[in-house]
Amino acid sequence: MILDIDETLLNPFPRWVTRVNVALGLRYSVEEVIHAGGWDRLLDGSEEWAQYSALADALRASEAFNSGLPTMEAALEGVGCLLDLADCRIACYLTTRPQSLAKVSTTELRRVGFPEAPVITRPNSRSRADTTEWKYGIIKSIAFDGGGPTLVIDDSLDLSCELLARRPRVGRLIVGLHLGPLTVADAKRLGIRSAPDSDFFVGSWAPLAESLSRHLGVLS
Repeated sequence: MILDIDETLLNPFPRWVTRVNVALGLRYSVEEVIHAGGWDRLLDGSEEWAQYSALADALRASEAFNSGLPTMEAALEGVGCLLDLADCRIACYLTTRPQSLAKVSTTELRRVGFPEAPVITRPNSRSRADTTEWKYGIIKSIAFDGGGPTLVIDDSLDLSCELLARRPRVGRLIVGLHLGPLTVADAKRLGIRSAPDSDFFVGSWAPLAESLSRHLGVLS
């Protein structure tokens, strides 16, 4: 099992809304930022863009900002449910956080109760724009070495759809698209739904874990 961190296991989104509002003198609600598809879309082309972009880079690399985050609702229980299955283990946590946050990410996951496993962070040589291709390469290497099915749970719609499209080249991938704050609207707009025959499941943690557990149980 390969797990994403932000907005899949840990929830930084409300903190993002507060920090950006305060720093830029804005007054957007969480719901308004979600409806817009996130700060990047909301502020793209605005007079606040340059200031926001610099702030966002700083927050993404900040140990303080990425410490003490709450878990996503039912994430701990969902991961525990999957680990109760025979032969299911966490191969790694795979995150687009920069390398400088590897240690604090490991500490924070353990603090809230997620099992110990390697944390793979984005290399400094990779830009955030190249995230999907980078993650695909890591997932592909793990899937080929794993022997059995490889379960990937991530809130990225781009990555999930890419994995679904390229699955035959990787081996048996089971993809769980977690509907984090910024994924719900896009998934609904595009009509993205679970497709069990294609090993593709969509949902928030409780129903997602139930569907995946049932599916993996049939495979074992």
